[in-house]
Amino acid sequence: MKKYLKIILNIFRSFSLPIFSFTLSILGIRFFGKQNWGEFIFVLTIINFFAFLGNFGNKDFLLRKYSNNPSNIVTYFSSSFSSRIFLLLASLSLFFLVPNAIALLSILLIFLIYTYQSFDSLIIYQQKFLPQLIAEIIGFIIIVFWFLYDLNFELSNLLFAYIISYAFKMIYVSISLKNEIRLFKFTFSIDELKKSFPFFLIIFSGWMASKIDVYIVNFKLSSEEIAEYQLGISAFLMLQSLSYLIILPFNKHIYRLQTKSIKRIKIKLGFISIPIIVLGTFSIWILLEKFASINLPPLFYFLGAFASIPTFFFIVDILVYYKDKKENKILIINLISTFINFIFTYFLISRFGIIGAITSVLITQYTILIFYKFNLIK
Repeated sequence: MKKYLKIILNIFRSFSLPIFSFTLSILGIRFFGKQNWGEFIFVLTIINFFAFLGNFGNKDFLLRKYSNNPSNIVTYFSSSFSSRIFLLLASLSLFFLVPNAIALLSILLIFLIYTYQSFDSLIIYQQKFLPQLIAEIIGFIIIVFWFLYDLNFELSNLLFAYIISYAFKMIYVSISLKNEIRLFKFTFSIDELKKSFPFFLIIFSGWMASKIDVYIVNFKLSSEEIAEYQLGISAFLMLQSLSYLIILPFNKHIYRLQTKSIKRIKIKLGFISIPIIVLGTFSIWILLEKFASINLPPLFYFLGAFASIPTFFFIVDILVYYKDKKENKILIINLISTFINFIFTYFLISRFGIIGAITSVLITQYTILIFYKFNLIK
């Protein structure tokens, strides 16, 4: 019973951040309007990029090291955190993109996000799922109350709200990990970055394959369109992520199952994907049109629904590739997908706007599906 409770808590923990982020976007548009929220999203997207750059592959890399040598967990964590923190120096480029005051607040937020996310490996290994879930809930409530208190839009105030939220989450989670944190020692190691680089390539390429359209939208469309697209694509990305959450409890079994058994799992997952996509798309339409009132074209929902289907059909294939130690093939597919998404988004967005961006996502998703199903990377 305890085992299943931890699985459930982990699923809620994993899904809480995108759910809360999506909800905050809806509330942000309602409180501050699409144009103002679009300006904030522009800055927040850049902030998340730099935070991700600092933590690339950190979780998976450290989990493997913890498992091989549990007695050196603190040493591994300290070395990784200390070495990667220098990657955050790239965020100084924000002074060339935004006003100085906004850049300073953004850099502080990047550091807090980096620190908070760096705890992921310890949280998963020590199975501290409940403290992080509580931290996410309270962090979400802090920002909501800030929205209610500060009704006049000010970019610096919004950044400060997120700083308070992440500072609380970082402190709360660090208390639950006090046994590891109190022994922390600052130790820089260039080898740490070199050894984790393969993890960076796979995770960063996959992240860019799914996010490159968002960054192009940030620089090509108006603030209102940025807010609309960010909200719409976030909703459909969450819908896609359901495929992973459904298969999550069976991940470890896939590494031991025979081909026939894995094929049955693929068929069942594909079979339930259609009702999930239909119900999910209808729910997204209700939320965005009736509650958030963002007025996206009906074609956006149609394309978003069809773009969400492929993930349910290739998510197991990705796990099988990992099982067969074919990570390099995953990397190549991700890189090709990133290139395709970039090219199509760049050209289609100029002519069709938001519809062009979601069309590019659709093309990219089915390209990935074709690569996995036909084993095109030899």
